[in-house]
Amino acid sequence: MADPVSDVSVPSLDSACSASCTKAGITALVFSVLALSLIPRLTQVDALTALSTYVGSRIALKTVVDALDADPCWQELLRTEPGIEKRISVARLKERHCGYMAEGKIAVVDIARRETTPRADVLRPPKMTPPPASRSDQGPPAPPVAPVGLMLLFSPQPLDEIEQALLALGQRDTLTLARSLFQFRFGWSIHRWERRAVQLNSRTDANDNRPQVYDSKNYRFHEHLTLADVKLLAAFEYLEPSIIEQVFTEQTRITLPNAGSPISLGTSTGLVEFGLLVSLIYFWLYQREVRFSPTFPAAGSIFAVFARTRASRNLFVSFVSAPAWCAVLLAWWSPAYVKAVSYALALVVVLFCILIARQAAHLDPRGPKGGGR
Repeated sequence: MADPVSDVSVPSLDSACSASCTKAGITALVFSVLALSLIPRLTQVDALTALSTYVGSRIALKTVVDALDADPCWQELLRTEPGIEKRISVARLKERHCGYMAEGKIAVVDIARRETTPRADVLRPPKMTPPPASRSDQGPPAPPVAPVGLMLLFSPQPLDEIEQALLALGQRDTLTLARSLFQFRFGWSIHRWERRAVQLNSRTDANDNRPQVYDSKNYRFHEHLTLADVKLLAAFEYLEPSIIEQVFTEQTRITLPNAGSPISLGTSTGLVEFGLLVSLIYFWLYQREVRFSPTFPAAGSIFAVFARTRASRNLFVSFVSAPAWCAVLLAWWSPAYVKAVSYALALVVVLFCILIARQAAHLDPRGPKGGGR
């Protein structure tokens, strides 16, 4: 009776390595496709960042404008100079400072004109005459008189935050990038806001008889807009932050099967490149192992199939170079905070692609030559 165990065919080294290399090659190509699918999203990172900057600045502008009415220095400024929020720009408003006088009242100081309201004599130190030249017949000079009426000046704190928000909203490149993404959903709203802000800029310049000279990179709204104009712009076509946050999450997060939560684009970039590297190392190890087979390259194996003709060998090289190009492109478009790691992984991926191509170049299409190479 024949032994059933002896009839079981044991796979040869060529077929085992061929199957392993086939799986590794398909995995590498799948990761290459994933890398290419990530690139369109990575190209939108700058536009998404600009959109986030625009929305964040709009939120900050609306918040600090509402908080300005409760500032004590601003309240005193409105009391002493009614209608000032409609006459001068935000930059000129910052020249107004407040200080507590001796009796506990708040006084307003115009730094540009060096004037105080309502009591200028309290804020100015007394006029002091220099002592006469010392003489031998006179006693020691009198000690200097300490100045009186000094105070610590402060300006309405929300004005600084309003200026910073206007500077961010005045960046022309940021506005252009922000409205380039989701043009029908957000782009037209941003365009109308920018057009309205420029119109208010022009109107303020015309009232002040100033030339309309703007920075080529920044509108510098804080130097032209009055606080009344800023209040209009703060409420003009206000974008809902929750909608922007949802869109931002959808475009910058990748949901993987069986994953607890979505992962960022930077993490996705690193995982895809790491998957490319592992699959290529796996392919290279089994490609090197099969070279010790005495029947290498055996007929029907992946190595013999790609070694038959020049066209098949060129096709193999193109398959091997695909992961290298995808890794380089992915590193090029990767976010700034993972770019160094992405380039390092891409460099190793390219190295293993070169090693695999060099080993495949020594295949003899005529048949096996023996192992040990």
